[in-house]
Amino acid sequence: MATGTSLRHIPIALSGNKSFYLKRHSLGEGAFGAVFLYQQHPTLKDVAVKFLNHKYGQKEANILEKIKGLNPDKNNLLKLVEHFTEGWHYCIVFEKLDQDLGHFMSVKTQQRMKVSEIRPVAQQILTALQALKSMGLVHTDIKPNNLMLVNHANHPFKVKLIDFGLARHKFDLSPNSKIQALGYRAPESVFDLPKDESVDMWGLGCSLAYMYLFRNLYPRTSEYEYIATIVQMQGIPPSYVLREGLRVQEFFLRSGSNFQFKTPSMYLGRSFTGLLLSLLASIYLGTVLSEIKSSAVKWKGLSCRLDRRPFSSQQKQTIVVITVLCTSLGAVLGHIDG
Repeated sequence: MATGTSLRHIPIALSGNKSFYLKRHSLGEGAFGAVFLYQQHPTLKDVAVKFLNHKYGQKEANILEKIKGLNPDKNNLLKLVEHFTEGWHYCIVFEKLDQDLGHFMSVKTQQRMKVSEIRPVAQQILTALQALKSMGLVHTDIKPNNLMLVNHANHPFKVKLIDFGLARHKFDLSPNSKIQALGYRAPESVFDLPKDESVDMWGLGCSLAYMYLFRNLYPRTSEYEYIATIVQMQGIPPSYVLREGLRVQEFFLRSGSNFQFKTPSMYLGRSFTGLLLSLLASIYLGTVLSEIKSSAVKWKGLSCRLDRRPFSSQQKQTIVVITVLCTSLGAVLGHIDG
């Protein structure tokens, strides 16, 4: 693993500052760490233990300590139990949750989510983001895999926001900060514009789109295709925004105060790769728009008419999400006449 965390040296037993833990099995691993299920003693409760190297571990633990003061259960945030060092590892112990929404959709249900299921998820994560904003924190990695079902059998679609390994204070975000996974990356993150907590709202919007479409709203193959699809679906960003971007010239030609999006041949040169990129972008856009249109037709049924309430009673928050999804997901939020 990139972090130096070796799965071969995960201890069977852990002695924390508060409890003793016995290993059960692996829950998964990623670029920055591995997570294992442990049994806490003497409570016999299951907990999740994340193993990282010291640099990443201390950083994430510091964020989780701050979050403890936000009432994690009320604000739908992951709850920290304790953290400590164990040999080469930095261990973070937190509550055991069920499964992430990405896994739930791709493995368990293998289908898109219903509007009645997406709405409570949106409400809960908006609450979580509002709590983070109150402390000047930005998650920077909102995506379905970081939205965790708490206990789906007993509390359907009760979720919490997890994985704060990449979270930052708002004042630590610079224009050239490299954040967010492609597919959930706000345009200001691509263009190297000034950033704030609004990047999390974009990530949430793209996550809601994924839940509804069971595919990404914007392609993840390259930044060019990603921005090309955004431009085709939502138009060119305002000139006053593009003027501030450090990487805007990679994607746009500027003439005075006007900006023109580069064609694939302009972006990559007149090459086979450029032509192929253009073809792939057009195919992806056509497929996504077709699926959105097909899904929207279903809103004409009576059962769907009864389920067209807005996601949130707090209209201002809902409008922010709608602007991310734009007209393409208007049906989901009850903005299609039918």
